[in-house]
Amino acid sequence: MSVVLLKGVNVGKGNRIDSKELARTASRETGIEFRSLLASGNLVSQVDVEKKQLSRVIAQALADRGVSVDVIIFDSIDFLQIMEAVSTLTFQDSARALVYFTNDRVNPEGLATIKSLKTQEDVVIRMNSIFVDYKEGVSASKIDTKAIDRSFGIRSTGRNMNTLLKLRALS
Repeated sequence: MSVVLLKGVNVGKGNRIDSKELARTASRETGIEFRSLLASGNLVSQVDVEKKQLSRVIAQALADRGVSVDVIIFDSIDFLQIMEAVSTLTFQDSARALVYFTNDRVNPEGLATIKSLKTQEDVVIRMNSIFVDYKEGVSASKIDTKAIDRSFGIRSTGRNMNTLLKLRALS
């Protein structure tokens, strides 16, 4: 199984693509059947694939359609290990608990920067991913994707626990 997460798809006015068209494009360009989940750039394949090559192919295919995004890919082992690692954490509301995924190495010193914002959120690093429990909701927080990326020196995309559980069920 491969899980593909796209950063910035269907957020705001840019990078718009229908989720079914996204799956068709990825399937056509790679020769591997993909299924999409929701409209936020989530794809699942039953096949483990070489991540760097798949990332380049999907990014180029989308760029050819005017959609420029970061492509983050996990094989079944990595994705399930991340899910296991975050399942041990407690959170108030699965819709407000996000995991930020990246292809980059997460700098653990970023936690000090995040904690200096003096917010109510719990922030934890697990398996090179960042877990944030947004107790009051994402929109009420100073910790957005830009703050995560800047603090940890990465480019990431976040998914809430509800979406991750649905992605795991598709696998």
